[in-house]
Amino acid sequence: MKKLIFLLLMPLLFACGHKKNNKNGDTEMFRFDRDSLIIKRIEKQNDRLKDDFIKANIDAFKNEFAAYNNEFRSKKDLIKDLHVYDFNADGKDDLIFTGMSGGEPNEIAFILNTASGFKLVFKTFQYIWNLELDHHKISTIYIYDNGCCASYINFNKIYHADYTNKEPEFKLTYLTASVNISSFPQKFLSKPIYFETINDDYKLRLSPKINDIDTVGYGGELRKGNTIGLLARGTKGRTIATTKDNTGRIWWFVELNPESKIKESVFYEDEDSKKIAGKMGWISSRFVKVIK
Repeated sequence: MKKLIFLLLMPLLFACGHKKNNKNGDTEMFRFDRDSLIIKRIEKQNDRLKDDFIKANIDAFKNEFAAYNNEFRSKKDLIKDLHVYDFNADGKDDLIFTGMSGGEPNEIAFILNTASGFKLVFKTFQYIWNLELDHHKISTIYIYDNGCCASYINFNKIYHADYTNKEPEFKLTYLTASVNISSFPQKFLSKPIYFETINDDYKLRLSPKINDIDTVGYGGELRKGNTIGLLARGTKGRTIATTKDNTGRIWWFVELNPESKIKESVFYEDEDSKKIAGKMGWISSRFVKVIK
């Protein structure tokens, strides 16, 4: 357990969010360092609980049950996708589901084991990227949502668990968006650089280079070059990574404040979240003002 806690408390990588804590903007952090084995390390063995849940056949999970009752998937597959963990630390084993939604995307669900039966308390799409624990309770869930079908925007989300009431509530506190073909940094700054643009129509790009020639497609729409939006003067955000191109130009990988206005934007919002995402991309560092 000590080893697990140590791994979970490793330094986080920087990202912007919606939780306002200072005049420079957002201080929420996202763990881009995926821990794909976190569920396996914390889950327990309790086959009876899984079987009881499947037999209960609760209405809130009917689409998911149907997804595992056909010629492609069976009860055995559902059992593999159910993970046992007492996520509210009340002494009763609960369930975390990571599997098929019954539609195109994958799904995550937290199912509380109560005295009156099973209760679905949280559900969202795609993948658990990381988790954090606080005295054995799951306190923070990092979600990577790469959409489905013709989606080309990836969403990064943080949910914090609130155990104030009898049943836990999971609140979305962070949301950013990036184009799925964007160049993504491999290394991040130890401290972010907060900034403000000083020119109008400042270009936000897919990659850290000037490319106004190649044609790029976004959901069937073709555009010339790697520009994904134009930023107005005074647009604020923070830099979480930097790189230099072969001309010596310094590029910043940035997360814009969610309220930023972007002209000719290729971005769309996450309909399920009902929040505005902070947009991510590359800008030149030449015509920006650093905010201390």
